[in-house]
Amino acid sequence: MAISTIFTSLLLALTHYFPIFVTSNLSPPIPHCPEKCGNVQITYPFGIGEGCFLSGFEVNCNQSIPFLGRSNLQLLEILPGEVRINSTPFISSSFTSFEHLIKLPKKSPYTFPVNSNKFIVVGCNAWGSISDSVTAINSCISICLGRKKVVNGSCSGYGCCQVDVPSFRKSLKISIITILDSMNLTEFSHSRHGFVVEDGSYNFTASDLLDFNRDIHMKLEWAIGKKNCGRVKKLNSCICGENSSCVNSITGSGYLCRCDYGYQGNPYLNGQQGCQDLDECNSTSSPCVPGAICENRVPGYFCHCPAGTRGNGSTSRNGCHKPHKHFPMVEIVLAAVVSAWLLTTCMYLLYLVQKKRHLKNLNARQNAGRLQQIFSLSKGTAIEHIKIFSAHELKKATSNYDRRRILGSGGQGTVYMGTQEDGSIVAIKIPEEVAICQVDQFINELIILSQIDHKNIVKLLGCCLETPVPLLIYEFISGGTLYQKLHHDPNLTIQLSWKDRLRIAREIADALSYLHSCVSMPIFHRDVKSSNILLDENFTAKLADFGVSRLIPKEEFRVSTPVKGTIGYLDPEYFKTGILTEKSDVYSFGVVLLELLSGRKPVQHQQTRDYSSLVMHFLSYVERGNLLEVLDEGIVREAKMADLLAIAKIARRCLSLKGEERPTMQEVARKLACLG
Repeated sequence: MAISTIFTSLLLALTHYFPIFVTSNLSPPIPHCPEKCGNVQITYPFGIGEGCFLSGFEVNCNQSIPFLGRSNLQLLEILPGEVRINSTPFISSSFTSFEHLIKLPKKSPYTFPVNSNKFIVVGCNAWGSISDSVTAINSCISICLGRKKVVNGSCSGYGCCQVDVPSFRKSLKISIITILDSMNLTEFSHSRHGFVVEDGSYNFTASDLLDFNRDIHMKLEWAIGKKNCGRVKKLNSCICGENSSCVNSITGSGYLCRCDYGYQGNPYLNGQQGCQDLDECNSTSSPCVPGAICENRVPGYFCHCPAGTRGNGSTSRNGCHKPHKHFPMVEIVLAAVVSAWLLTTCMYLLYLVQKKRHLKNLNARQNAGRLQQIFSLSKGTAIEHIKIFSAHELKKATSNYDRRRILGSGGQGTVYMGTQEDGSIVAIKIPEEVAICQVDQFINELIILSQIDHKNIVKLLGCCLETPVPLLIYEFISGGTLYQKLHHDPNLTIQLSWKDRLRIAREIADALSYLHSCVSMPIFHRDVKSSNILLDENFTAKLADFGVSRLIPKEEFRVSTPVKGTIGYLDPEYFKTGILTEKSDVYSFGVVLLELLSGRKPVQHQQTRDYSSLVMHFLSYVERGNLLEVLDEGIVREAKMADLLAIAKIARRCLSLKGEERPTMQEVARKLACLG
């Protein structure tokens, strides 16, 4: 069966599925329901037949072969939090390039798990890549230089190569490209094979280059719903049964159930089928040392030592021993040495704890002092108006800053997704390195955002002062950036309609107009670009990243500063003179308008040879009266030509080389409000 058929079946199957439930001890299904299909154990909440499974978890047993639901996707095994499914490689013959998109439904409970699968390419002179629908890309090259280079069991690039599969993704694109002429390769087949397989289950052999005929399988991870334990407990919607506990899934989205210590059974059921006390004393392997008496407790057990001995008789403890009646000199000396070592170690550990606590308090005092100083200089309010988070809270919320929780990174630092105890999601900004300039940048952003209240500007929730550089905590925006929506493969992302693009332009124009004209002290953003515009699930725009922004006294219309910004968006007048004005933001906004109109990147070197700067490309076509050559074909079919021409005219004015010829953001916002 071709891999495209398998993945198509995967898509069809997943669209019928509701959130899946996991068992930590795979207990039998409901009585009178089939327990097996062929050699596969069927465990509740999965089941065969009416009334034997939770909604969405039917297993179809066809001639002793189990399939997920009513699909042709073969089920091999049900695991705690995972399912193992049958998989088949897709084949790309010589002189062809092939790519396939695996796109799971948005509301599907399935994701590709971390460290469970590998993407493998088998064949000669092939480049294979696997990528998600946003940015992460893993690729490898498999070449053939004769039989001597091919080693059985090695998948390091000779005949076989492998890379990790991006985890926690809803879609993957697999590509195989022939990179060299392979007609002269007579020792091996000209076919290339690319497949996703469970890590460790495939062992490469040289014979696979002649005739690939393998049964392979892969894993998918699943969890209950989309809310974590804190959230479902607050809503009283946790479905875990008696004597069981809720645990958050690895992805941070959804949860699982497991039996408490000393219990076994199905954590999603109550009564006899649920988690029952485990009688450890009647197990085939005694938990006690020989001679000790086992006492079952609810929960757990205890091993009583025989008369004349003392201690804990459990095999996991020190066991039973007779008490010493006297201490020989050697034992006394040894005890003294050990005691001295323990005392020294404890004192040293106490010193480290005190030092760490002192450093944390010192950081907090220094950062609080900086905040108070800058607040007073900017005529702001006091520091108590900002919620102060502890370092421990943030460490727990990010699972000790797990790299899988990274939302994005840039020149200002790395942003992590954090889950608070009440289940709410926040974004936590961490600097890349400790430096005075970064301290000032983070505090600058904190000061600015603490004075802003606008629906189209990302909301600052608080900060942490216990670290050398203050950490900033924002509201979590789930939809990614405008840059991602505009400039990635159109087959991998939901395309923005003209209606959405026009609304985004209005919202960002309103936000910039607010910063320039409606706050007590004007704010110049200095880094307006599509990657600093966040979108929520409804494509509502939020302006973000104020690390290099500046507060400007109202009596000053311009200020001399070191040049900050991003190539492609940077005001040429500001770049040349170092004089920052509100018109610098207007120029950058004009570039964003061009991105919305054209769907092209501000700087482009690969897709076309006719331009490197989108601004110059746009201006040259406008001068020749060929605006349609620049516009995105998709929006030309949706929008009124009068609106497109009007926005192009606004963009042309925003991109004037002289700042004095550009409109204000208030004027731009008014003109955009009249369109559509």
